[in-house]
Amino acid sequence: MKRCFFRRISAAGVALFLVAITSLPAAAGNSVTELNGSNGNPLSPATGFIGGGLAGPVGVAIDSSGNVWVSNNANGLGNSVTELKSDGTPISPSSGFTGGGLAGPEGIAIDLAGNVWVANNASNKGDSVTELKSDGTPISPSSGFTGGGLAGPWSIAVDTSCNIWVANNAGASVTELKSTGTLVPGSPFTGGGLSGPKGIALDGAGNVWVANSAGASVTELNGSDGSAISPSGGFTAAGLSAPDGIAIDRSGDVWVANAGGASVTELLGVAKPVIKPSLTPGARLIGAKRRLSARQTPAPTAAND
Repeated sequence: MKRCFFRRISAAGVALFLVAITSLPAAAGNSVTELNGSNGNPLSPATGFIGGGLAGPVGVAIDSSGNVWVSNNANGLGNSVTELKSDGTPISPSSGFTGGGLAGPEGIAIDLAGNVWVANNASNKGDSVTELKSDGTPISPSSGFTGGGLAGPWSIAVDTSCNIWVANNAGASVTELKSTGTLVPGSPFTGGGLSGPKGIALDGAGNVWVANSAGASVTELNGSDGSAISPSGGFTAAGLSAPDGIAIDRSGDVWVANAGGASVTELLGVAKPVIKPSLTPGARLIGAKRRLSARQTPAPTAAND
């Protein structure tokens, strides 16, 4: 089986890249900000990094060379991807990289080969996934990869087998594609509390975690077959409110950004660590039922369990 392995970055070398969006594609504010990962201090200039076709930037990903890739949505009308060097210098042309079905791009991810995968959420042009080479040349057809239950694709992730996982915000489902862009049998996957899914992330076991914006919950799917691990109402915890983004740290803690609560929820030790920690996290299973522990919140519940 083909395997994908990803570069790990030490804590001392981490920097955070954020996008700034305005309603006008040509307006100031279409930029990328870099922050020091240790203390949050700005590394980019006051205007942020600009150029390279930035227009309503939404998603951001970093390749193995440290280059930064950004999806340009421009209020659902964008159709390009920008590439910047690690120092913020544009690599992509002034119009960005285009083609391959790019239409209202949202989430963006990069595979082992350096190919760039983008979830396209443009209702007037169809829902699709685009693949670009590391030089920005399209691999996917002009309509992108389609089918497989893609419906309002929002975010995207690549697993260790090089398969592509897409959260379908309008479909209450998750689509899995092979690295060739063809559908994995059984996909799209439903259940486990999927409701308006937005953010998607993979843990160290290859299981799929999804933030449900319409369900105030988090879903976990088995990465080997897409079956639901979380209960029918998803995992819930105090503070979850229109959850949007999701990420998993090296200790197996799940971090969720709450668009409806102006807050971040941390679920302690519930996922398989992405990098094995030196100290084992606290017990993750109590009896036969998985529990979630949210920092500084009352004990959460598994809805409809």
